[in-house]
Amino acid sequence: MFGYGRCQWRRKTWKTHRLVFTWLVGPIPPEMQLDHLCRNRRCCNPTHLELVTGTENTRRGRRTRLTEDLVWTIRALRDFDVIGRGPGQLTIAELAETCGVTPGQIYRILSGQQWIGVEERAGMRGGR
Repeated sequence: MFGYGRCQWRRKTWKTHRLVFTWLVGPIPPEMQLDHLCRNRRCCNPTHLELVTGTENTRRGRRTRLTEDLVWTIRALRDFDVIGRGPGQLTIAELAETCGVTPGQIYRILSGQQWIGVEERAGMRGGR
């Protein structure tokens, strides 16, 4: 539920955008998901939400704001020990929220599973 607004209704915790969509537009079929067309996970404006399949939502999610420069910066933050759980460090979840991606994507970038072609730049320690 990273970055999604949450609320309680009838003793159940809902993602706010799903509850508002259900109230104002109608039920969400079990096989469908809501895509935030505005890319703002906290938005609950039903005109910014579209019912899509999980496959389509994943495909669209790959069109993130990530660029080679941002991926390099994320790796540089790791190399300068800015990412972690200590005082003054960013957690992976906080970094993901800032970049508009999931923590899993940040982990895969840092572990070299994604954006493999983005080379380390001169002056930086080698990737971990």
